[in-house]
Amino acid sequence: MKIFLIYSRKKQAESNIPPFGIMYLAAALRENGYTDIKLFDQAIHSNDLIVQECFKHRPELIGLSADSIGYENGVSAIKAIQAKYSGIYYVLGGIHPTIAPEQSLLETNANVVVIGEGEDTIVELVMAIDKGKELRNIKGLGYFEKGNFVKTKARPFISDLDSLPFPARDLLPMEEYLNVCPDIPMLYPTMTIIASRGCKGNCIYCQPVVRTLFGNKMRHRSVSNIMEEIIAVNKKYSFNSLYFIDDELLFNGRDWIEELCNGFIDNKLNIKWVCQGRVDQVDSHLISIMKRAGLYSMGFGVESGSQKILNYMRKGYRAGKIKQAFEICRQHKIITTCNLMVGTPGESYETIRESCQMLKTAKPDFVRVSITTPTPGSDIYYKIKQEDCINLKHLSEFDRWAAYPIKLNNFTKEDIQYSIKSLLGIFYRNLLTYLLKPGKILRHWYLFKVLLKRYYQIAHNPARFWKDISFYLTYYWQRKGRD
Repeated sequence: MKIFLIYSRKKQAESNIPPFGIMYLAAALRENGYTDIKLFDQAIHSNDLIVQECFKHRPELIGLSADSIGYENGVSAIKAIQAKYSGIYYVLGGIHPTIAPEQSLLETNANVVVIGEGEDTIVELVMAIDKGKELRNIKGLGYFEKGNFVKTKARPFISDLDSLPFPARDLLPMEEYLNVCPDIPMLYPTMTIIASRGCKGNCIYCQPVVRTLFGNKMRHRSVSNIMEEIIAVNKKYSFNSLYFIDDELLFNGRDWIEELCNGFIDNKLNIKWVCQGRVDQVDSHLISIMKRAGLYSMGFGVESGSQKILNYMRKGYRAGKIKQAFEICRQHKIITTCNLMVGTPGESYETIRESCQMLKTAKPDFVRVSITTPTPGSDIYYKIKQEDCINLKHLSEFDRWAAYPIKLNNFTKEDIQYSIKSLLGIFYRNLLTYLLKPGKILRHWYLFKVLLKRYYQIAHNPARFWKDISFYLTYYWQRKGRD
């Protein structure tokens, strides 16, 4: 069977992170004898190209994996194919079809939806189609039968992630992802990997979507399995940094994190790596071990310095933990990024002042500010929708960097713009003091050393170098000048 798997994204959504979902699906299918597979990522493959490839290869089955923001672009690809070719079996999967299976089928005229984790389901589904068997006994599916929507029994989550083959990176042009500059301060190029599935957090903007996809419990791969994959990709690809894109790596437990670090050390992997952390999971002993294993940067989803906003977001920790986490990382010369959101229900100039004060005391090395976005399936989305406070009409408009999705009482779009400018202004003033005082540069030499190395590496690609420089130089003014 000839199979196409497409990952939907917004148009021009350049990313250094390849679509692991369809790479894992392709690897599972290949392991079970289905080798005629092509992968497409709408970040690098246009809809016109995908349609042309359909003409060349005539796939019998097309699978579309979609999150909510990229869903509409994925639908446009499916409709373009359907307009030209018949006799293709269409399968939907990913975040958006999982949370809205019936609606997704109606909007795309697809044959079936894979609900939740897909590796085992897609293999059973393709085998059933190949042999002309009924779908009713396959767990984790949704489809229409005689005009009625049928949802089969839920499929248990994969308990042993080591049983999965490594993602099929070879089916995508990995150089396209490695060529994209990762977020500062990550070194260039950066390879990505996933060590676990799920998240213990209960944040209002993520849950229950993550639980629906990956269950209530964290599941992690064995350290030996992860090391085997790292060694394999290190031999095949050239990169200077490794990024664990897990939702929350530290939630896998202290013992497992220490075992992972020992894996890097015992295998003598001289690889610098990055992960996302959580302020209430950090302590000096753990960070020191991670540092010895190659950790050089950690990002924190702080979101706000206001306890009122943290409580609304269900972050589950006190605001005082924020400063402590950044101080610990600074002591061990770990570069930090503080990720913030502005425009949460209940936001006011008082809560913004609290976030500004937090930045002044926590002193993160980098600050990234987005706009609170209620993506479909999340609790905040249903809450805001029930209150008729959603500003946007189309899924493609849900952009946390460039849209204002929530109608707030007494806090306007202009207030959000000013708040973003104020928060970034503190970061830029701190950066300016570093540059004007040589003593501070020396004390933070670990930071400037990484930045110099990053741009030395990027400088080998002049076009990419200037694109990255211009992005960060104009970041502040872009935020100021939002429409």
